[in-house]
Amino acid sequence: MIKVYDDLFDKKFLVETSHFLTFQETWKANNTYFGPHEKKPFPYSSVGSYLIMGHTYFSSSTNYTDNSPLTSQLFSTFNHLLKNTEEKTSLDYISANLQFKGMNTEFHVDGREDQMVFIWMLSYFDVDKNQGGEFIHQPTNTKIPFVNGRVIKMTASDLHKGAPFTKDHTPRLSIKFKFTAALGEK
Repeated sequence: MIKVYDDLFDKKFLVETSHFLTFQETWKANNTYFGPHEKKPFPYSSVGSYLIMGHTYFSSSTNYTDNSPLTSQLFSTFNHLLKNTEEKTSLDYISANLQFKGMNTEFHVDGREDQMVFIWMLSYFDVDKNQGGEFIHQPTNTKIPFVNGRVIKMTASDLHKGAPFTKDHTPRLSIKFKFTAALGEK
């Protein structure tokens, strides 16, 4: 299951959010993917198939809430998405990724079959349609072009990947809201 939503946010909000993420947020090269046949090295699991920049804002499983000024805004954004997509749910996780040209990823999943994700695509910089940044959803063999502010909703267990921009020094941002859908609400 995959749905695409555009025009859910006004331009000023997109600029403010992407500006904060690009120029003020603290990023770490901590988003490591391990393929199904790769062993996670003990104890740090720091080297896998790829490594991109990441930031975690909220995790219900570890009772973690980041003290970033953006965190409360992301909770409000999630509630706005729920209102506009008529979901009934409980939030499990909020995280963000930052990719530059060359930070290619592998197909991966973001959760279980009973979970859903909103993936919010952002960039502070203007990018043309032919400059990459697309989202690739493997179950439907769909390549979704990057549009600033676009939201993709899908089952968390769907294989997918996000491509970086092909333009040098231009970060592609994405924020993932993972949630458990109420029974029968997918």
